[in-house]
Amino acid sequence: MNFFFHVERGADYIRDEIGAVLPDAASAHAAALSRTRELVAEAIKSEKDLNLKSIMITDAQGTHIGRVYATDVVPCDLVHQICWSALS
Repeated sequence: MNFFFHVERGADYIRDEIGAVLPDAASAHAAALSRTRELVAEAIKSEKDLNLKSIMITDAQGTHIGRVYATDVVPCDLVHQICWSALS
């Protein structure tokens, strides 16, 4: 099956025109999790604002399959540590 991974960055919506052939929705969700982790890691390494809201997964007909938020891949305790240190 063809799946598409559309990126939401702030107010921008970057549409995936190429997609990927994967066996099922679970594989598409795993791919979206992996890509989200890569984007978060790239932002940390480059010391740039993440500005990533989510990756939305659709099938070839445009049916919404799922969504992975940037906050889904960052451990909660790490987010709290970062937020608390920024407030101190």
